[in-house]
Amino acid sequence: MRVLKVKGHTVELFDSIKELTIDRHHEFQKLALLDIGVGSDINSVGSHFSNFHQLLINKKSDQALLEARNLHNNFFYMLQKINVKSFCFHAFIKTIDRKPIKDFSEEGIKANIKRMSWFGLLQSEVEDILEDIKKKLTQNFEPIFLINLENQALTTSTQKSKRKPRPIYKSRLQTLMNKIIKLRKQEK
Repeated sequence: MRVLKVKGHTVELFDSIKELTIDRHHEFQKLALLDIGVGSDINSVGSHFSNFHQLLINKKSDQALLEARNLHNNFFYMLQKINVKSFCFHAFIKTIDRKPIKDFSEEGIKANIKRMSWFGLLQSEVEDILEDIKKKLTQNFEPIFLINLENQALTTSTQKSKRKPRPIYKSRLQTLMNKIIKLRKQEK
């Protein structure tokens, strides 16, 4: 648990995604995905415009339309004063002044965020807390599986290249990998 003291008010936070209840976890995942895909700040707008223009240049009109929709939604969130990162942060709030947080409706989230803003909580503090939580999550997480084509072993991306790669498993995926290698050799 993490406790924030903001101008005489106490905000108690879950310190890890592992401490979240199922409903909070789902809410966080949904909002984190929304933040990654759409965003709700001016940096996301710039990114969407850049992607949109690049997709138009590459004549990928279907993807450009999707990017335009994301840009539209990004503007909508900004105009509605919705910051998705703040909404993600809300999933980690256990109590405000010892009162449990249970309302995950849009109105409830907005009210609690506004309340903490009145307390003097800064957006930069929210982002720092989310970054700490993200670091804790990735420390205990062995990321994606990579295929090492040189020795045909499945390894994790956290393994050091100096060590001999440790096989993860050799089942249907290993068979599939061997077929891909054979096809690549035939193409050459």
